[in-house]
Amino acid sequence: MNITTSIFLAAIGCVSSSIALAGSPTSIVTPPPIPTLPSGDSDWEFRVEPYIWVPSLDGTVGIRGRTTDIDFSLSDLLNSSSSSYESYDVRMLFAMQLEARKGRWGLVADVVYVDLDVTGTPPSPRHFSSNVDFTELLGNLLATYQITDTPAGFLDLYAGARVNSLSLGVGAQADLINFPAEPSFYDSQSETWVDPVIGLRGQWNMTEKFFLAGKADIGGFGVSSKFLWSAQATLGYQFTDRFSTEIGYSFYDTDYENGGFTYDMAMGGVFLGFNFDL
Repeated sequence: MNITTSIFLAAIGCVSSSIALAGSPTSIVTPPPIPTLPSGDSDWEFRVEPYIWVPSLDGTVGIRGRTTDIDFSLSDLLNSSSSSYESYDVRMLFAMQLEARKGRWGLVADVVYVDLDVTGTPPSPRHFSSNVDFTELLGNLLATYQITDTPAGFLDLYAGARVNSLSLGVGAQADLINFPAEPSFYDSQSETWVDPVIGLRGQWNMTEKFFLAGKADIGGFGVSSKFLWSAQATLGYQFTDRFSTEIGYSFYDTDYENGGFTYDMAMGGVFLGFNFDL
C-alpha cells in the first residue's frame, strides 16, 4: 500500500469515525474547532486557518507536447546530501482557509499559492535533466451542509468548485557532446481551469482537548480535469474555546490535459494548521 492510498484511507477513516460516534452517548462536551451550530436561526460565525503545507511532487508536466517527469519525495526534501539529480526550491508559499457558518449551512474558501523550481527527467535522450518553473494557485470555493453534530463530533457534506491556475516554464540543456546539432530549449505556458468537487469532512473529539479530523473528495469528471481527488487526515489539540492547532498529511491528485499542456500531478505533504474562531 503506497502513502497516497494510506492517507486517503486515513481520511475516510476519520470521516467514518465521525459518522459512527456522532450518534453515540459520550461525556465529551468540548466544541470542535470548526464552529458547528444547530439548525434554525443563528448568528453567523467565522473561522480563519492559516496553515503550512510544503508538498512533495510526483507526476508529469508538459508544454506543447514536451513532457518531463517529476518525482521528488519528502525524504529528498529533508536529505540535503541526496545524490538524486533533482533539486527543489520553494520561492514562495502561502496557504489560508476561511469559513463562515450559519446554522447547518456554511461557506469555505481555501487558497494555496506555491512558486517552486524543480528539476525532472530529460524530455528526450538528447537532453540533460530539465528544469521546471512551477507557479500554482489552487483554490476551493465550497458550500457545506452539516449532516450531524453531537458532543462526540460532526459530519459535513460539501460541494463546490476547485480552481487551478498554473504557470509552467520547462527548459532543458542539450547534450552537445554527443548530439552537437540538438538545440537547448525553454518554453512557458499558463492554463486556468475549474472543476466540480464533492466530498465529506468530519471530526471525532477523542477527549476534551484532542480530536481527529479528516476530509476526502473527488471531482473533475471530465469537465476540465479527467479526474481529481484529495484527502486530509489530522490530529488536533484544542488550546482554548477559540484556538486550536492540527497536524497531519494533506494530498491532492489532478489529471488535466488540454492540447499540448499536461498536468498529471500528485502533491502531498505534512500539514500544520492554526484555527482561530472569530
